Amino acid sequence: RVLSAWLAVHHETVDWPALVTCVRQLPPPQEEDPWLLLRLRGQVHFHEGAYETAADCFRCVLARDPANAESHVGLARVCQALNRPEERSRHLAAAQALARIQNRLGWAAGQDAAAAPLIEIAELSRGIGLAKECRAVAEAGRRAFPDDGTLRKMAERPATESPKEHSE
Repeated sequence: RVLSAWLAVHHETVDWPALVTCVRQLPPPQEEDPWLLLRLRGQVHFHEGAYETAADCFRCVLARDPANAESHVGLARVCQALNRPEERSRHLAAAQALARIQNRLGWAAGQDAAAAPLIEIAELSRGIGLAKECRAVAEAGRRAFPDDGTLRKMAERPATESPKEHSE
C-alpha cells in the first residue's frame, strides 16, 4: 500500500522516469496486489508498450471494482493500441456511463426531491453490467419515492440480470 501511494505521487507529478524505475524493480503483477498498484502498473506498462501486461493489470482492477473508470479508460487505450475496436468501445462506454453516474449523483444530492436522477443512475448502472448496483440504487430510491413505478420495477429485477436479458 505504501508503494502504491509512492507510485501515485510519481504518477500525479508526471515523473515517468521515477515511476518506470520503481515498477521495473517489482516482481510480476499479482491479482491480489492492491488495486492502485495494479492500475499504476497498467499505466506504466502501457507507457512502455507492454500492452498485454497493461491489459492484465487493468482487468485485475476491474474484476474487483467494475466501476473503476480510470481502469476502463486505461483498458480502452490498450485496446486501441492492440486494434480491438469492439472492446475499446465497451470500455469507453463504461467510462462515459460512470462519469454520467457521478454527475447524476451530484444532481440527486443537490436537487429537490425527484426520482429522475436515481432512475437514470440505476439505468446507467444496469447498462454497463452493474446489475447489483442498479438494484441498490432502485431500492434506495423506492424508500424515498415509494409510489414510483419505475423504481419499483427496477428494484424487483434480479441482481444478476444482465442488460441483454432485460431487453429480450
